Amino acid sequence: MRKSYGQTSDDRCDGCDSRPLVITAIFYQITVGRKTATAEVATKTLVVSRADLPLGSVISEDDITVIDFPVQAYPQGGFESIEDVLDRSLTQPILANEPITQARVTEKGAGFGLAPTIPEGYRAVAIAVNQVSGVSGFVCRVRAWTYYSPQFRAAAKRGLRRPCSRT
Repeated sequence: MRKSYGQTSDDRCDGCDSRPLVITAIFYQITVGRKTATAEVATKTLVVSRADLPLGSVISEDDITVIDFPVQAYPQGGFESIEDVLDRSLTQPILANEPITQARVTEKGAGFGLAPTIPEGYRAVAIAVNQVSGVSGFVCRVRAWTYYSPQFRAAAKRGLRRPCSRT
């Protein structure tokens, strides 16, 4: 018997299979419906520079800031508080947002400028430089050339020895 269009919705689904709809709903819940779980990462505070800091400059409160940093990637010798870094001089230039570590700063009260960068047991001497002495550092090796004149070569072939000229 053929069904007509005037039948109710219950009669129309006698031969319908609802399994594809259920499978689709389950697949949707598995892939899209679940919220992704985020792992908690342990962090620790780290002092970083706000801007580029040149060699020998003294660190002030305006130069640095504190950020949260993952413990697994924490730099060796990093500082946790701003007070530990204040009034120290830099032994190396530091770029913006770069961590401030113990290897790149002097001890507190060591002074400022380039003096704290001189290792213990060494001395630095200031040397006056003018136009003449300023160029003298470029000479690193001198070669002595010996020039034999054509007359000397001819005499040497005949067995005569004459002094050669050197320049």
